[in-house]
Amino acid sequence: MRRASFAALILFAVSFVSSCDRAPELPVLFDVPAETLTDDAGRPRALSEFHGTATVYAFIFPRCAGVCPTMMASMKSLAAEVPQGAAVRYALISVDPEYDTPAVLREYRGKHGVGDGWVFLTGSPDQISKLSIEGVKLAAPQPGGGPNEPIVHSTKFVLVDKQGRIRAYYDSFDAGQLATLRKALVALAKD
Repeated sequence: MRRASFAALILFAVSFVSSCDRAPELPVLFDVPAETLTDDAGRPRALSEFHGTATVYAFIFPRCAGVCPTMMASMKSLAAEVPQGAAVRYALISVDPEYDTPAVLREYRGKHGVGDGWVFLTGSPDQISKLSIEGVKLAAPQPGGGPNEPIVHSTKFVLVDKQGRIRAYYDSFDAGQLATLRKALVALAKD
């Protein structure tokens, strides 16, 4: 009897630990729109090119001294915790397209020393605004922040599956949400 109870306890503990490491079931929210932006090498990049990888999108701008450095640090920390070789991409879209030329984005990439799984994108102000509002359903970038952040924008990370479907949004400043994002990202990269 004691042996059966002990075996049941072990089985429960193993299943509990396994379930704690699993990604939550995620709804399919929206499709990422068929938009073509320009990358930091000056090449046109269709967002549909990211199909086949689980992708985390963020809206940032390099000269931001407010929330963007923390967002970038969170994204780099996330990337460091994802297994090497996972089918994952990190797409950072500038909310300051009039200033953020491919050369500016290339310099920003170099400053952060990130690899090929990272894409820095820019486009016209109308494209970026439309993509933010209608495409990924985030607030539109707006001028009017303080001197450290002249453009106010969302600090959410957007998780997209291999089929180009938005699955969830995560607060880039919340450690618990970032841990959940990591699990979901790894799970979607395997699907």
